Amino acid sequence: MDNFLPVNDGIDHINVYSKSKTTIGRQLSNFAATPFTYNGLNFSSVEAAWYFFKTGQKHHFLRELTGFAAKRDGKRLERIEFPEFNETILECIRCKFRQNKKLLMDFAATSLPLSHYYYWGEEDNPKIVRLPQYQWIVDELERIRKLTKEWLSQK
Repeated sequence: MDNFLPVNDGIDHINVYSKSKTTIGRQLSNFAATPFTYNGLNFSSVEAAWYFFKTGQKHHFLRELTGFAAKRDGKRLERIEFPEFNETILECIRCKFRQNKKLLMDFAATSLPLSHYYYWGEEDNPKIVRLPQYQWIVDELERIRKLTKEWLSQK
């Protein structure tokens, strides 16, 4: 687990967070309004997909939501077990990049390590919450960036 601090977001790391200091950090967040299609279904954000699949794929209104609204409305609904959840979300993230080429190119142009943490309070004295159980998402983002850089270097 890293020890990056919010005051250094964009300097020694990119925080993948809706309140990141960097544009790319905010765009990489599941909250970002980055529409994509997965298996014929349109989603306004990865967060929308997250709660659509967490709640049994029956609340189609969730697919239109972004940011905190997707999380707020999704959390109010009953959770349904979905064994393929992690792989489905990773594929949604891949779809987000495949269908938003500018975002993929902007991301590939970065080199700072990625982190994911929430924080409250002042940047120089924050309350930081790190959630290691979601490292699989950051790992996939890093993998996508590495593969994209390799692909671009071969062009």
